[in-house]
Amino acid sequence: FLESFTTLKSLRSLSLSGNGIAGAIPVKIGNLTRLEQLDLMKNRINGTLPREIGMLVNLRMFQISSNTLSGKVPLEIGDMTHLNYLDLSDNEVTGTIPSSI
Repeated sequence: FLESFTTLKSLRSLSLSGNGIAGAIPVKIGNLTRLEQLDLMKNRINGTLPREIGMLVNLRMFQISSNTLSGKVPLEIGDMTHLNYLDLSDNEVTGTIPSSI
């Protein structure tokens, strides 16, 4: 389901919280380079955060709490230098958040 949004390259805000969305975040998420807000909290998103998440350099708010994510936080998240709100709570992710954000 999330894959269908990765072709909307002019998209600036996407809020799909609490919709029961299942599956992994697609690698093509990196295509959404104009995205400023991404809210995917309270779904059933699983797998790991793809490295391509770091391509969302205009992202200011990223909320993906209350899912079933696992694995390490990718270092590329540090490329999101405009990010001022990040919520990864209530998942099973490990690692540190780069100080560059």
